[in-house]
Amino acid sequence: MKTLFVQEMAKQGIHMSSVFHPTMSHDINDIKITCTAIDNSLSTIEKALNSNFEDYLEAPILNEPFRRLVK
Repeated sequence: MKTLFVQEMAKQGIHMSSVFHPTMSHDINDIKITCTAIDNSLSTIEKALNSNFEDYLEAPILNEPFRRLVK
């Protein structure tokens, strides 16, 4: 799900992982744009969960950075 979320956010011009860290440099409009993009991305994830999830993915599935180091 994380891969699909990141992918859908990027399509809307929001380049982030699954966490949003607002700062003082973000104004109310930035936050509104981000919230709208999150809403849209979650709608796509809902559709994917009720369908064939892999059909929605356009990128390789993200791996947790430390998972590859721990066996």
